[in-house]
Amino acid sequence: MEIRLDEHEKRICAWLAKQRHASNRQAAVCNLQVGPQSNEMTELEGIGGEFAFCKLLNLYPDMSIKIGAGGADAKVGHLSVDVKTTTYLNGKLLAHVRKAEVACDIYVLVVGQMPTYRIAGWAYDLELLNERRLIDLGHGPVYAMTQSELRPMSELEAVAEFYSSTMSVGDKGGTAP
Repeated sequence: MEIRLDEHEKRICAWLAKQRHASNRQAAVCNLQVGPQSNEMTELEGIGGEFAFCKLLNLYPDMSIKIGAGGADAKVGHLSVDVKTTTYLNGKLLAHVRKAEVACDIYVLVVGQMPTYRIAGWAYDLELLNERRLIDLGHGPVYAMTQSELRPMSELEAVAEFYSSTMSVGDKGGTAP
């Protein structure tokens, strides 16, 4: 499922990436990336992936400038979502071992580069964050799932539709907590 960000969304993502990068470096937040890309590119592609996911499910993206790593990027009903983005076409859904301490309910893998992304699939926290999923890609242990192991987006869209139809108007927040 391919999502393309428009010019306005691209500009917002670029600005957010720059601001988040600056605030996190100023606060000496440790970057947990496991790839060779620059910190700036990690921020930009991460936010681009979050925007693509939110665009697919008609959610409002989290545009806060928050200091610190981790936490939810979006909510589907009452379920917290952590969006992971990779530029590798066959990339895996990866989560640092620290994620188990503050786990989200759902992890989504987005593949691509600004402005075009593909939502590869998703997994519940207990499917991803368990001992049998630990691998080492040369930067220490991470939890990993291949794209073929992920649930299809149609299942998550059904979950989102269920929550949308059963929640009251005041409960329909689509941004991160």
